Amino acid sequence: MGIFEGVLLVSDFDDTLVNRSKQVPERTQSALDLFVKEGGIFTLASGRGLESVRLQAPGLPIGAPVIVANGTQIYDLSTEKLMFEAAFPATAKADFAAVLDAFPTSAVEIFGDGQLYAVRPNEVTKLHLEITGQHARTAELEEIPEPWVYAKFEDDHERLEAMQRWMKVRLGDRYGVFFSHPMLLEITPGGCNKGTGVLRLAELLGIRREHIYCAGDNENDLAMLEAAAVGFTPAGSSQAALDAADVIVCDCDQGAIADVVEYLQEKYTK
Repeated sequence: MGIFEGVLLVSDFDDTLVNRSKQVPERTQSALDLFVKEGGIFTLASGRGLESVRLQAPGLPIGAPVIVANGTQIYDLSTEKLMFEAAFPATAKADFAAVLDAFPTSAVEIFGDGQLYAVRPNEVTKLHLEITGQHARTAELEEIPEPWVYAKFEDDHERLEAMQRWMKVRLGDRYGVFFSHPMLLEITPGGCNKGTGVLRLAELLGIRREHIYCAGDNENDLAMLEAAAVGFTPAGSSQAALDAADVIVCDCDQGAIADVVEYLQEKYTK
């Protein structure tokens, strides 16, 4: 039995597992191979949608369903089975129309009925789709079939900060509203986030909370850092994530997840 038997390690993808060039550092790859060889279970929790995560998965030693779209979906890549999916409330179409009316320069990506749609795509939308390798169909809100699962508003940071405040005041707790990038404001069904996704996955796997470890770099990672026995954040991450971390590891360009595995190796060999 390996030293990491019964241990779950969940990592954010962008700027945590991968470096700023979107590559897995060699040091991180070697550390993850050791972690899995010693019985550990590794998976991802990403703000990216399923198809984008699927493109990145080959070569990674993923041993459990992935948590995608900020916890709104849990999907088993090995069996092609959807394990969990949340959905927005019935008011979402009217709510999002009000947001777009209040912020006329903003775009929104919405995942509904198994397809990604873009409403009023802007330069941020184009860049995001290019980076993540996704395709979105341009549509009007009323054309997008329901139920909707997750969304991302796209604009400059100051406008999105104003939008975040606007949504929290006017729409209350119907939605989770948090940043994954300065120009990406993530929207989930209320009470649904990476933290609830991690705890739901751990329950499916029969892993106790004291053996859950999570790593992330931004506001959309805060809930899973809190859910973990120990939450790790790479140096150079958002201030919110640095403040929430139990342990700050090296920058993602230097192999942050390798530092996490080294921490766990020391902990579990004592």
